[in-house]
Amino acid sequence: MNSASNDENNNLIRVGEDWAAPWGGIRSMWLTSIFPRIGQFLPADRVVEIGCGNGKIAKVLHAFAQSELVLLDISDESVEQCRRAFEKSTKTRCLKTNGSSLQGVADNSADLVFSLYSLIGASVETMQAYLQECERVLTVDGAAFLHHSNVGMYYRDESSLIDSRLQAFATARDVSIDATSVQEMAEDTNLLCIKQECINWGVAELLSDCFSTLVRPDSKWAQESELIINPAFHNERRLAAQRAHEKRIRTDASWGVH
Repeated sequence: MNSASNDENNNLIRVGEDWAAPWGGIRSMWLTSIFPRIGQFLPADRVVEIGCGNGKIAKVLHAFAQSELVLLDISDESVEQCRRAFEKSTKTRCLKTNGSSLQGVADNSADLVFSLYSLIGASVETMQAYLQECERVLTVDGAAFLHHSNVGMYYRDESSLIDSRLQAFATARDVSIDATSVQEMAEDTNLLCIKQECINWGVAELLSDCFSTLVRPDSKWAQESELIINPAFHNERRLAAQRAHEKRIRTDASWGVH
């Protein structure tokens, strides 16, 4: 693995880093990798974000939340940052979570529960707790889009050879979580995993992460579970960053910026 890849991995696992940088920014990230995966559920009456951080994605979600946007984080600083960022919004609530619940969100009230990157280090117990909470708060046709670890797939067979490049990912991701375990936990929680997409994050050959989309079994979105193996996600981010860079160059040129 070259030094550029090493630098990217180190940046992505460092708390507080701007993980949207590989896309060329939040806007490019949203248009390329987020909206295409959740767009069918938007706009939504009530949107809940787990792990809102400094609110960069929340600012985009805000436009698609028709009645309310609920932002949750375990960090006092992040909650305060979001409160300041959305102080003029009458439809946004910023709440501190204990890291395993959606307290402050009423039963059967959320049309979309969204989490990107914040749950990749979640343990089995934490994932179980959040899935139970999703089952509690989702409306009949609500959906949850959760980004979590898939590193567990490489540790399932104790006799298998673990790729040494997994070490950087394993420091930030739970090694007991993967697509299969989340699907099983969802079934135990009376949720249906309609789609799971295993992706790479920095190292093309390693599917270290997974996007799971969950709904109620009686939802209009209910369908047979679909598993997508997507080693092209690495290129998706790279091409998005390239397009964002080219657009900035064209914009600068049109304004005479050098």
